[in-house]
Order: sequence, then C-alpha cells, then structure tokens
Amino acid sequence: MSYQGKSILVVDDEPMIAEDLCESLEESGYKVFLPSHSGVDAIRQVQQGEPDLVLMDINLKGDLDGISTAQAIQKIHDCAIIYLTANADSQTLQRAKMTSPFGYIIKPFRERELHALVEISLYKHAQEKRARVRQNLFLQTLQNTPDAILVLNHQQQIQFMNPSAEKLLALAFETIQGHNLDDVLYFSWPESGERVIELAQIEALTPLVLHRADQSHCHVRVYTSALHDLHGHFQGRMLHLYLDHSLHVDTGPLRGTQSGNELLTVCAACKQIRNPDGSFSSFEVFFRQYYQMRFSHGVCPPCFEQLYPDYLEKLKH
Repeated sequence: MSYQGKSILVVDDEPMIAEDLCESLEESGYKVFLPSHSGVDAIRQVQQGEPDLVLMDINLKGDLDGISTAQAIQKIHDCAIIYLTANADSQTLQRAKMTSPFGYIIKPFRERELHALVEISLYKHAQEKRARVRQNLFLQTLQNTPDAILVLNHQQQIQFMNPSAEKLLALAFETIQGHNLDDVLYFSWPESGERVIELAQIEALTPLVLHRADQSHCHVRVYTSALHDLHGHFQGRMLHLYLDHSLHVDTGPLRGTQSGNELLTVCAACKQIRNPDGSFSSFEVFFRQYYQMRFSHGVCPPCFEQLYPDYLEKLKH
C-alpha cells in the first residue's frame, strides 16, 4: 500500500538540507509543507496543518531543540516523527528514545533509504492508530457494560476491574490493583459449600457463591476465559460475573441504597422510584443501578391489543 498524498513537515535549521528533503519528498508524491527552521515555527505549522509525519532535525538550534519540539508536537497532534541527525551523543539519543520516534535518518541521507523509512513509518503509525481506536472502543465497552468483569494475570493478580465489578464487590479498583484474587474474594460451590480452588474448573455461566472481603456473599453465575499472547502463551484470565437472580440472596447491606427489607418509595403518578439522594429514576434504571439486573423487552398481550389493533385484525383474516 502506497502512502503517497500523505502530508509531511520538514524541520531543519539548515535551509539547503530542508529544501533538498522537501524536493525529494514532493517528487515521490507526498504533500509537503513549507519547511520550518525553528521549533516554534514547527509547532505553529503542526497546529495549523496537522501533518501525517514530521522529519525533525534532532540538533535543531534555538530555544527548542528537535527533541523538545517533538515532545511539544506530540501533546497537540498524533503523527509519526522521524529524526534527522548527523551526529548525536548518547545522552541526546536517550532523550530521543523517550519520544518513541519511528526512526532516524543519518545526514547526508540517501533518497532510497529516506523513502523506505517514510513509507514504513506512515504504515506503522496508521496501524498503531487503528489499534488505539480498537483498544479504546474495547475499553469503553468493558467500562460501560452492566456485567462485572475482572482481568487477572498468570499469578491471579488483579489487573483490571470495571465499574460494574467495583459495585458488585463494593471496592474501588485503585485499592486492590495488583492484589491477589484470594485476598479480595473467593468462590464456593453452592451445593457443598466447598471453596473453588482452580478457576479453570469454572465452566460457562457456572452458578457459584461469591464471598466478598467484608464477609458478605451473594449468588452469581461466573464465566472465565483464558487470555493468551500472540504466541499462544497463557497470560491470565478474564472473569465475567452475573448476579444470579433466580437464587439471589445478598447478605451484605445494599450500600448507599434502600435495602431489600425497606419500602421502596414509588411515585403514585409516574411510577418512578426514589433514589437514596432524593431523585427519581425509572424502574429499569433503578434496578439496573442498585441490583445489577438486566432486562429484555417485549409487549404483553393487552398492550399489543391496544397498540396494534390493525395488525390483530389482519391476523383474524
């Protein structure tokens, strides 16, 4: 895949080198900005034009050297950065590594090497950008799902917990991150009461009793899935926890809510339920938030008759 047409900004305080680079890139089909000869001007051009790639002189003269300019650019725009260098000491190169550049071009450069590195950098940046978008969507899905989800590493240390899991366990993720799962909760078999020793024993939606750190417990259904790296090596497990409402008896207080033994205040007119803070929520919102219930929707026969009388008439004939 060719990335011709992508935009590139050249930043170099030596005008002749900058012009040579721009000319070479333009001949290869790239859209090239007017070259920048200072860090301040480079930042301004990035803000205005948002290039796909920046070729940056690592030893740029002025108040901002190439590395400082690259760091400033990364804060305002997502683009690939390639450093241009004739000679750089080890300390400068160590600083440059912190900006995660896509490569280095040694002056004097060869056009073939330049074009190859530009193409590879544009490709890698596009791939990384797509991966970040997918990761962000996946993270948002995990964060917003009503299912309680925990991620453990191979040592059963907690690496991730979504808000639904925080609510179910009544614990903040920050307080238990890196802790061993056994220090936070454990499962037992509902029939025998024996503790579940191996998570691998848990099959799809297995009914279990969840024991919290505060000694309370509740009935849940648990699904575990093994996590592997790209080479198939075991990395840990993901736990999905669902309150089992068919058996649900939660011995812990319904923290911050009206407990199951108290009356629910329901508006006589609109039938909304009063929240602990005095506001009112719909039936579904209330029970989803405080009891982790899930809902499916249908239409009962009386409502169907009222809503779709014409359809019923057609069925008769």
